[in-house]
Amino acid sequence: MLFNPRTYDIVKVSAIIERDGKILLINEWNGRRKKYLWNLVKGTYRFKNHETLLDCIKREGLEECLLGIEVEGFLGCTVERRPKFGHKIQFTFLAHPKAEAEARVPETRTNREHIREVKWFTRDEASSLVADDFASVHSHYALKRWLEGQPTVSIDAVNTLL
Repeated sequence: MLFNPRTYDIVKVSAIIERDGKILLINEWNGRRKKYLWNLVKGTYRFKNHETLLDCIKREGLEECLLGIEVEGFLGCTVERRPKFGHKIQFTFLAHPKAEAEARVPETRTNREHIREVKWFTRDEASSLVADDFASVHSHYALKRWLEGQPTVSIDAVNTLL
């Protein structure tokens, strides 16, 4: 394969944030699909800032739902081969809110994001969501596997879901 300078790998970090048996999801604008969709709290890992993956997901919790979080553990990752664009790798963690803080929608937009709602879902409600309800097939896959008690480790499994 020839080197293509326009390809790049992208690393995302997401969290399944749980409190009292409920899972926090954000409802955000998806410009590609032109509608609001559900998603895990997630974001892009910033290599150049020398942050750790844990620093990244804690930053995303604050940016996307004004919620400080404690990471409990690593759930796994998905890797998607994108021939024209490089790889997309998403690491997913299990987290809990710090103290009794309430998640809420940020008043200002960051990084072109527009989040209109944050909502705690019961396990049954979260289980009823399908891939088309999600902005990210990676996030849907990770949540589905976690709800089933399965690890979120997959190489190109998300491609079979598309």
